[in-house]
Amino acid sequence: MSPELISGDRIIVNKMIYNFGGNINIGDVIIFKSNKPENINIIKRIAALPLDTVLFDAKNIFVNGRAVRYNDYKNIHQIGDDILMEEIILNENEVFVIGDNFSNSIDSREFGVVDISNILGRAIVIYYSKENGKSKSSRIGEIIK
Repeated sequence: MSPELISGDRIIVNKMIYNFGGNINIGDVIIFKSNKPENINIIKRIAALPLDTVLFDAKNIFVNGRAVRYNDYKNIHQIGDDILMEEIILNENEVFVIGDNFSNSIDSREFGVVDISNILGRAIVIYYSKENGKSKSSRIGEIIK
């Protein structure tokens, strides 16, 4: 999820937001339980919502037939030339997630769509950060967008 999040960031997650009427939105940074690999928690950004149609080619993301500009998703980097995918139509309980470091991300392009029941919450804010063993106070309090 770099550059939005870096290794060493500690975050606050709102685990209640989607349970009490909060809408899942494109661009939300979520934490979810993955079935692959090994039931671990993963953090990614939502790129497409239930019933959306998603297509990736070498240079573009298409959601519902519309090419999405990279800056629509904040910090997404250009897709590498080796990424090709067939069209996917999401079910009513599925979302498609991507990583902000797009060309080096393991995301829905590899492990598939995420069932909404596996979403644990939305990332809200960085409460602590360290890099190379040192605190990075400049990142503390950053809202995750």
